[in-house]
Formats: sequence, structure tokens, C-alpha cells
Amino acid sequence: MKNHPPILLRSALVLALALGACANSETNGGGSHNGGSTGSSTGGSTGSPGAGGNTSVGGSTGSPATGGDTGSGGGSTGSPGTGGATALGGSTGSTSTGGSTGGGGSTGSGGTTASGGSTGGGGSTGDGNCATDTPAGDVGGAPGIGCDAPRPPKPTVDAKKHSFRFSAASLDPMANSGHQGDQQIAEVDTSKVKWKLCIVLPGIGGGPGLGTGSWLASQGYHVFQVAYDSNNNLPDNTQTDPNIVGNTRMEQFDGKDRTPNVTITRSNSIEYRTILALKHLDEVDPAGGWGWYLGPDKNSVRWSDGCAVGYSYGATHAAIISVYVRLGLVVSLSGPWFESHPTSAFLTTPSATPGNRAFAIFGMQDGRYGDYTKNAASMGWLGTVVTTTSGAAAPTTKPWYGGSHVIDVTDQGHTEFCASDHPYCDWVFNGAGR
Repeated sequence: MKNHPPILLRSALVLALALGACANSETNGGGSHNGGSTGSSTGGSTGSPGAGGNTSVGGSTGSPATGGDTGSGGGSTGSPGTGGATALGGSTGSTSTGGSTGGGGSTGSGGTTASGGSTGGGGSTGDGNCATDTPAGDVGGAPGIGCDAPRPPKPTVDAKKHSFRFSAASLDPMANSGHQGDQQIAEVDTSKVKWKLCIVLPGIGGGPGLGTGSWLASQGYHVFQVAYDSNNNLPDNTQTDPNIVGNTRMEQFDGKDRTPNVTITRSNSIEYRTILALKHLDEVDPAGGWGWYLGPDKNSVRWSDGCAVGYSYGATHAAIISVYVRLGLVVSLSGPWFESHPTSAFLTTPSATPGNRAFAIFGMQDGRYGDYTKNAASMGWLGTVVTTTSGAAAPTTKPWYGGSHVIDVTDQGHTEFCASDHPYCDWVFNGAGR
């Protein structure tokens, strides 16, 4: 037998041992896991195996956990759970059934965008059950889309009546149509403050000045009777576009071009005039609490703490706004109607405002009361129609009116209903009889 030098034998033995080890163990930074998927790493070692393993860049992968969520830090990309989204820049994420990862990622299905490594609103699915929402009201109705905006702390207010009048043109030289010279009315009784801003919308061709607005102010609402172009913006009833009514009214609301049927600039829109009014009132009447309704940028309105109340033409307008803008309350007085377009899309579009925040009051002597009943039902407003009279006493059984949000006053016609005290107005605006 040929003799080999000792150094060659030792080298061969080391090589054989190394090859054997590689055949029986995980490969660092890229091996396969028994029961998991490949976990590759750049500059890190492979983590524990898990169902549907994780890929890491710049760190180690984590172990899976049911219902886990992602931490924060400068680690590796987390693996999304079912229905979740991948976090960027966060530390190792674990697998979560139905969960979502953090680190600036978006939440689960229907959720809002997260910031700072936390999920937005707990992964809300947009069903109205959000941490920021007002306490639950009457049960039922359309669920509503999205969540209420977070509220800042309420300011200190005095306890007295506040009343101001000013024109749209006095606040904005670009306001050149839509009753721009009429006196808009801002009122509140802060001794009863409800912390709800109500814009009041008049009948066709009308300017500010509904009696309902003054009554609402006496009940503690912040009321702004806004001037806008309510004159002749009715869609041609020969048009078959199901969006024509909604597009017309929403262009009047925010001044965004949606239809050739109207041309409304931002300065002539309901929303912008409301913003300018709140900014003005915050300056001249800080003890009135008007500025609380402005958004953080001071150039928007926190509409989830607002309400739209309209009569006739304004009743339909308020209802349409509530479909596309999440409101705290919407009330249609002698409405809502479809403006000769019974297949209007706004009647069946899923609403931003929950149906249990919506109310309709109309009279049986109004020739369109049957349409109002159908429209309220189509929009997901709560309850079947209940009848009463203008002189009837308050119901004796709670909830009043069987809990319905659709009230038919049988001895009345086309009117605004709540310019003075009535049990049905107390039910709608003050929560009486709950």
C-alpha cells in the first residue's frame, strides 16, 4: 500500500467532514426548511421555519404567530397575513389571519392607511364601527362608509345666544353668483350647545332665512344658513343619465366640475362658503366655538360633526350630500325627491352617511309624499313611514314613532315643519323619546 504524506490525509479528512455536514443541515442564508418556504437573507441568518415563511432584507425573519402584528423598527420586511398588507421599513412581521402589518402599510380589507407603524382604526372594514364614531344611535339603516374624523378637544364657550349676518361677497370677492349679496345667518345658543354644525338649505330659488334654522339654533346647534345657487339648476328631465341629479347637486356643494348642466366655481359653492364663514366667525366670535368644526388645515370642514338640513329643493340637496359626504346628521323636510329622474343613481349608491343618522319629515297633503317614502327606503333610511299630525301630543311609548326615521304629517303639505316646536322635531333633532 502506498504511503501518503500525513498533511494530505488530514486535508482529505477535513474536506470529507465538511461535505457531510452540508448534506445534512440547513444552508446558512438560503437553505430549505422542513415544513416552511425558503428564507433568504442578506447579511442575516435564517429564522425559524413557519407556514408560508418570511423573506427578510437586512435582518432575520421572525417566527409565525396567529393574530400577531408587526412591530416597529429598522428590521426586515414583514410577511403579510391573509387580507393584510406588507409593511415597509418595519421589523419582522409574523403571519396573521385577517391581520395587517404596520410600518406605514395599509390596513386590512376596507381599512384606512396606517402611519407610524400602527394599523389605521384597527383595520376597519368601513361599517361605521370606528373608534372615532359618535355613540351608536338607533339601530338599523344603511351602514355608512368610512369613519368619522377624529375630534379635537372642545373649546371653552360662553353660555349665551350668538347671532351674526354677513354676505358671501363680503368674505370673498370671487363670490359672484348664488345669492352672493344676501345676508347669510350664523346662530347658536351656547348655553345648550350640542356640538353639531347644521348647514340649512332653502327651497328652490330661496336665500338664507328659514324658520327651521332659527329653531335649530335655539336648541343648541351651530347653524349656518348658507347662500348658494338654488335658482335654476334642475336637470333636463329628458336626459337619461342616472348621475345627472347627483352630479348637479354635488357640483353645487363643492364646486368641482362634474357635469355641463351647471357651472359652479369653488367660491360659489356651499362648502367653500361654509369654510370662509367658520374662519370669519372664529375671528370675530371665538367664544362661540365655531372654529372647532374646521379641519386641521383650517381650510376644510369636519363634516362628520356637521349636518345638512334642507327644505324642498334643499331637502333633496341635503340627502344627496349625505350619500357622498359622511355627515353626523341629515334631515330632509318635504323630501327627498328624485327631480323627475326616478332611476337616479344617488338613490341606490352606498351612502357615506349611516342610515340611522338620516331623517325625513313630509306631509301627506304634498303630492309627492309617495315618492319621498320610496326614496327614503331606497337610500337605506331607518324604518317604515309612520303617520302623525301637526297638533298631536308626544307619543307615550318609547321609542317614539316606533323608532322610525320617516315621519308623515297627515294634515300638512309642502312645508318646512320645524320652524317651531313639535314632538316629531324633538324626536329628530333632540333625541327625545329614545
